[in-house]
Amino acid sequence: MMVCVIWDSILHHPVGTEAGVHFLEAVVRKFDEFYQSDAERKERDNLFALTGHLYKFHIVHLLLISNILKMLVSSFTEQDFELIQLLLKNVSFSLRKDDALALKELAQNKPHAVGKKFQDQSRVHFILLRWH
Repeated sequence: MMVCVIWDSILHHPVGTEAGVHFLEAVVRKFDEFYQSDAERKERDNLFALTGHLYKFHIVHLLLISNILKMLVSSFTEQDFELIQLLLKNVSFSLRKDDALALKELAQNKPHAVGKKFQDQSRVHFILLRWH
């Protein structure tokens, strides 16, 4: 996965944004297809992680990642929670460095309200407690 991202980064910066945009569009469309269909969890997770790595290499802007996170937090199903956790595992350092306030707002917005929904799932509950 990282080889693809590095290759795209190499093409994106000196050649122009067309290569990066085309690759990003294909990844996001495919991710959305898997996200909507609720099928092939591993492929969905890999495409989402790929989007996060594209952010780390400055191909994707912070605004796109923030909007994706806001979308996931607004619905906040178990699938959304797993995707948020995956993204934060991969790019939380970069997100904190670029916009710590937005990350803090994101963590305080929804998890408090739906914490009871995931009360019986200890992993989700533990991470929700850590967000505070």
